[in-house]
Amino acid sequence: MNKRSLNIANKIVSGKHNKALIIFISILVTIVILCLFLYTPAKNFYTACRENDKLTAQLNAIQTANNDLSDEIEYLQTPEGVKERANQSLGLIEKGESTGVVNGTAKDTKADNSAGTTSSRLAYKAVKAPVTWYSPFCDAIFGYKG
Repeated sequence: MNKRSLNIANKIVSGKHNKALIIFISILVTIVILCLFLYTPAKNFYTACRENDKLTAQLNAIQTANNDLSDEIEYLQTPEGVKERANQSLGLIEKGESTGVVNGTAKDTKADNSAGTTSSRLAYKAVKAPVTWYSPFCDAIFGYKG
């Protein structure tokens, strides 16, 4: 290089505004590089946390369904439970009783519960990860589709 080009280079580097610009660009490049290196571990961590929250919610749903089934089993082991289930499921009645059909009434909860035990056992699969104040933003950034 000749002396003239070195003088121009020294003037450019020696200016106060140019030093600040070089420092700013250096910091900006450092931040971008850090973001690139940290994105994958941050994504993996966030995804693991969201999956943990989802599995915890599913566990709670399974435990609730299990408790409901335990209560139903306990009820069906009583004479009243056996009698009621035989009446509802099979239409059986005791001697001296008569049956009648009434339309337009609300269904009995125990009858609904017995019909929905299979669906209540499978309901945990529909449970999604809980939504927090930051999850829509982070889900978009990290591409989480839980």
